[in-house]
Amino acid sequence: MQDSNISIIKMGVRFFFFLFCLYCAQAQEGQPQADLGNGMYQNPIIPGRYADPSVVKVNSDYYMTHSMGGTPSLLIWHSRDLVSWKPIGYAATAFYGDSWAPDIAYKDGTFYIYTTFVDRNRKDGAAFQNFVMTATNPAGPWSKPVNLNIDGKIDPGHLFASDGKRYLYFNKGDMVELDATGTRVISTIKNVYQGWSYPDEWITECFCLEGPKLFKKGSYYYMVSAQGGTAGPATSHMAVVARAKTPEGPWENSPFNPLIKTWGDQERWWSQGHATLLPGPDGNWYAIFHAYEKDHRPLGRQTLLLPLTWTEDGWPVNRNEGYANGFYPKPSGGQVVTRMMRLSDAFESDTLGMQWRSYTHDSPRANFKLEQGKLFAKAKGDQLGDAVTLGILPVNHSYDVTVQVELSPFAAAGLVIAPQTFNQDADQINGIGIKGGDILVHSNSKALGIVNYEKNSIYLKLAVRNNAVILSYGEDGDEWKVLDRKLFIAPVKSAAVMLYAYGRGEVKFDDFTYQGLN
Repeated sequence: MQDSNISIIKMGVRFFFFLFCLYCAQAQEGQPQADLGNGMYQNPIIPGRYADPSVVKVNSDYYMTHSMGGTPSLLIWHSRDLVSWKPIGYAATAFYGDSWAPDIAYKDGTFYIYTTFVDRNRKDGAAFQNFVMTATNPAGPWSKPVNLNIDGKIDPGHLFASDGKRYLYFNKGDMVELDATGTRVISTIKNVYQGWSYPDEWITECFCLEGPKLFKKGSYYYMVSAQGGTAGPATSHMAVVARAKTPEGPWENSPFNPLIKTWGDQERWWSQGHATLLPGPDGNWYAIFHAYEKDHRPLGRQTLLLPLTWTEDGWPVNRNEGYANGFYPKPSGGQVVTRMMRLSDAFESDTLGMQWRSYTHDSPRANFKLEQGKLFAKAKGDQLGDAVTLGILPVNHSYDVTVQVELSPFAAAGLVIAPQTFNQDADQINGIGIKGGDILVHSNSKALGIVNYEKNSIYLKLAVRNNAVILSYGEDGDEWKVLDRKLFIAPVKSAAVMLYAYGRGEVKFDDFTYQGLN
């Protein structure tokens, strides 16, 4: 019995050492850390392009997902303290469209994700269609999406009412009733909310009432909506609150609106909005929302957290002066969940890590495979815009990315920073590649042959320095030759670092490394 106990203790020590090593590996990559280790945290809690956060609390666990393009999509994160988050799996493993503003819910052992899958190439012309997916384990597997047959509406937000009925709310304040399973619409669309009228002189992109998130607290239903537009001026976006005694209203706007907003373009966080409100492990309330970082829009809308208070008459209030750039006490009582999302990859596993996604409509499995400690890509297409891609989301202002590339004679391959709408926005692709004996510089819509290079194996490097991009190449990954041409990526609203391959034959990738600097 004593030997058995000693073995169990040793196994526990090894397990915690394993988690510690993973945490250290991520920290060694230079990724931003929200938990400061002294009882305080700083934003972002999830750096990089993780927009439109939706969170559900199940006992002591929190699960979050975001809007997402590419394949797979709808990454699920797990936390117990609202600050440290661990990715646990994807809900959508095939391409159904780009996921817009999902809402994750839970009831009686079943998880639900409601989302708008946007595909502008659908043959029936219905680019905006709304679906629900279900799972008994948030890590998956998830069901295939069930079409709710609500076309043209976006941003579904789900509500469990006190009487057991279920409702789904959309942009522009529309609502439908669902059946008891939450997978079928049983009413016509009804408009129940008109939004909050903000002052005419405010600088916004549009009124754009969208992104409803709903919950019940006390005798009121609360609806937290986004207004002002999502990607316009720095001061455009916001989160506003309304409440009602019944799911259909009438809805009363908060006298403390907006709950969250960017007030000036000198703030660090721009276009703050689209919030989910929920209690933390300490019983205090928090808002999880998104924002662009000033001067760093290519990182996309990042996930932020702020503490809230409640007034005596039942309104949530943000006492943080509208900013999200301070140091805040961590929610107490929650267990730290090690965030295991390294961006580097030596390709030694037999499955792709969760950091990787294809930015075409194809599943990564269709064009990429892992064998013999390398990533093999099946080249496709005649030009860069038609290439197969596999990418990660960068999380730092400045960072280095390197990879080894080995070409077949009729293929081209490289390393680029590109919008996640890769095929539609080839004019915004920037980076370095190799084709037919030439090292290429991809600068927006142009591919320039810069240096002759006859070998079929090469190391490529992107050095991003606050939106400036320095390109290098080398034969061994130790010594680098810097190209004269420098690039600038600031206009891109949300970018991924991608491997690409086009032409014919196979391309081998190895030793992909990401190192954040600040």
